[in-house]
Amino acid sequence: MKLNIDAIVGGVALDGGVKEISMRLIKQCAAPDRNRLSADLSHQITQELESLGLITFPRRLPTSENASVWVMAASHPLAQAVLIASAYASLDRSGRNPLPGLFEKYALARDQLL
Repeated sequence: MKLNIDAIVGGVALDGGVKEISMRLIKQCAAPDRNRLSADLSHQITQELESLGLITFPRRLPTSENASVWVMAASHPLAQAVLIASAYASLDRSGRNPLPGLFEKYALARDQLL
């Protein structure tokens, strides 16, 4: 299935590289014919966004249409900070975090970064 996310890409560009978007709007743009937002569809949307140089926070898109996410140009400084933090969260999950205890202080962030 071809996803139509041109409106999302354009919205992020118009807002200077960072935009908060509801999952309902993302689903309507990407796959208006779908009845629900499944984990598989969320994954497809993530892959399509990344192929166009965009990332999301949280890194794993939720399946609730009531949720909102941040979509960012990968070249934006905020997006790069998210990518760095995401790498640390992955290292932490595997027990190799060079900053042990980092996510003790920021426990809520860890799950959003994986």
